[in-house]
Amino acid sequence: MKIKIMILFAVSMLFMSCVGIDTVIDLNQDGSGSVTFEYRISDIVMNLGQNDGRSIPLPVSKADFEDTVRKTAGLSLRSYKITESGNDSLITAKIDFDNEDALLLLLNCGMTDCVSLTRKDGVTVFRQTLSHGNVPDINPEILLNMKSMFDGYSIKTTLNLPVKPSGASGGEIIGRTCISDDYGTGDVLFSEKPVVWEVQW
Repeated sequence: MKIKIMILFAVSMLFMSCVGIDTVIDLNQDGSGSVTFEYRISDIVMNLGQNDGRSIPLPVSKADFEDTVRKTAGLSLRSYKITESGNDSLITAKIDFDNEDALLLLLNCGMTDCVSLTRKDGVTVFRQTLSHGNVPDINPEILLNMKSMFDGYSIKTTLNLPVKPSGASGGEIIGRTCISDDYGTGDVLFSEKPVVWEVQW
């Protein structure tokens, strides 16, 4: 069983390794807005997916994004482009959303507990769970080598809010209503503890 878990973990790392994700969420007072996704994916992973017919667990092509917005009411694809940068492919897509329900469906990608928006006593809380801390029991040296595959790649989320944030579990406030948090991709995937970011306003 332990060997099977390690194999499954290694396969998932193959498709998630060498991936940087930069997400910018522009949220208006009425709950509408836009999300800009930028993926930096190594050409090795891109070519593997194309040649072997395997799916990278992210929308990559324009058709992928068009399919995503088609399946969810309240979404529309504003722009898409793909460029080459060294040994990476840079994929940028901007999606407009009409309301917060559409935003959450987009960010959760069919899952239920990755991103949430809750309100209580006039306070709105954005909660993003990047990792549940589920790291298999792997030899420390092997784990270190696997983590090094992610050097130079990060997972970054930026919120442009309609009002000034009143608190956050981390990150940097940029200007009056913008806050951003940045984690190394390897730090997220190999964290023993849950990686969660919360912002209140």
